[in-house]
Amino acid sequence: MQVAIFNDTTTTRHYGCYRVMQNLLTLLTELDAEVILRWPVAKDWRNNTRSLPTNLDLLIINGEGTLHHSNNRPRVQQLTSLPTLATTRWGCPTALINSTIHDNDPAFYHDLLNFDYISCRDAASKSLIESYGLEATHYPDLSFLGPRDIGPHTAQYETLVTDSVLPTVTRTLKRFAQTRPQTIYMPMQPGKLPWTKKLPVAVRAPLKLATHLYATQLLNSDAFMRTLHNSEGLITGRFHAAAYAIMTRTPFIAIESNTPKISHLVNDVGLNISRVLRPEHVADIQTPPPFTEEEEKQIDNYLGFADAARKHLKNDISALLRASAS
Repeated sequence: MQVAIFNDTTTTRHYGCYRVMQNLLTLLTELDAEVILRWPVAKDWRNNTRSLPTNLDLLIINGEGTLHHSNNRPRVQQLTSLPTLATTRWGCPTALINSTIHDNDPAFYHDLLNFDYISCRDAASKSLIESYGLEATHYPDLSFLGPRDIGPHTAQYETLVTDSVLPTVTRTLKRFAQTRPQTIYMPMQPGKLPWTKKLPVAVRAPLKLATHLYATQLLNSDAFMRTLHNSEGLITGRFHAAAYAIMTRTPFIAIESNTPKISHLVNDVGLNISRVLRPEHVADIQTPPPFTEEEEKQIDNYLGFADAARKHLKNDISALLRASAS
């Protein structure tokens, strides 16, 4: 069975996105599904239809944090128009998985009617979709649906600090890390070099390739997860860093992102919502408090939910493939 994945986020050279895609690819391999196309995030397929395959049994969209503010983000409509392509070109089903949904216009929800399957990565997104009369399931983010054993904890750092998708928050977090002893600053996108945008294309292209190859090696080594596991706490503005903290049981403080996705995750797990600060309160960050006994229990429950969810998602995708073959 042949599968295409759209919104492949590995091209962002992001630790969390890399893990998401690796877990999805592993799951599809277990189903004997052949991934013949991985369409990168932010690339408009509508201008590149010649590069699309001739045959396809299932089209999967990895939603992650892309589906928000559809009224001023054309990228959202590029993805929600894919079911029409799947039906007219291949006659195959379309699955939207691993999605956070936030602040979209009514046309967005109308487009969701064309999907054969929708899975959200937080309960709030599932409830929002259902409020429009649509059906959806809720499973944890795909980063949770894979191996989590990374060995014993060895305290090396007091605090690990990451960046944020919001530039002003990133600057504050970086300054915070620079002023604290036993603190390490580690951005979630090790190969991203914003300053290269100012370079000529002839220089930028090979540099981009080199940094991509370097970042891929870092991502393959699970460097971030190990460093976090060997830290006493995390301060972050990234959804996937918070997810890693839950998987490694590392106490954290998070500054909310460009949507409430971190708050949704914290609520789903059952952690104290005071662990999430609004971006305008980033200057109030302090050392993360230890998890309470109740929070530890809630993490146990959530990771158990993630293990069961992997089996359910696998069954759901298998059913879609069987339906396509019939």
